[in-house]
Amino acid sequence: VLAPAGASAQAVATGVALARAVKARPVVTRVPLTDAIAAAIERGAAAAVDYGAHPYAVDLALVGWGLPEGPFAARDRLNRTTDALPGPAAVMRHVAEALDRRGRTGSASGAGLYLFDGPTGALTEDTELAAILSAARAAAGRPVRPTRAIPPEVISDLVMAVLANEGARLCRTQAIARPSDFDVASVLGTGFPRWRGGPMQAADEAGLLALRNLLRRVAD
Repeated sequence: VLAPAGASAQAVATGVALARAVKARPVVTRVPLTDAIAAAIERGAAAAVDYGAHPYAVDLALVGWGLPEGPFAARDRLNRTTDALPGPAAVMRHVAEALDRRGRTGSASGAGLYLFDGPTGALTEDTELAAILSAARAAAGRPVRPTRAIPPEVISDLVMAVLANEGARLCRTQAIARPSDFDVASVLGTGFPRWRGGPMQAADEAGLLALRNLLRRVAD
């Protein structure tokens, strides 16, 4: 239930009642919560690439962890390949610029980060991306590591850390009432794996101190 500043208590109560009437679990939020969650996932994915992971490895790690689709594949499907990513995204910004120059804007153009098969819509990896990625790393002043050298669990932990930070920020700014609201919206609104419990629960189980240290290593 979106309740921006100035929304009346009656309007919020009506929204909550309607949600309950259709047997949905209402979450009251002052911001478009699913958009914030999706942006945090993309921010974490871009941070993993900055840290040295290959975009394909990021998608594979997150799908293996339980997400329904990798964030970069999703951007390709939605023709958002060359749109600005949230956060610094130093390497991916240069990748997006290179793809834009080549007219590779996503599924509609037949290629983005991935190649698309028109009739089936299937994604395939493109060997040419390695050269684009290496040039982007050099332009961004980031380390060049062997393809997919970052372990999948480090990639998923990094994205969960970014998600947990976003959930904590939304609680701190009172955009949501409690951490569990962030988990509920993630599971019901974005396809986050239900068996993981939500980003806040997943981060707690992974160890908040370990995730904080990982964020610090990536930022260095």
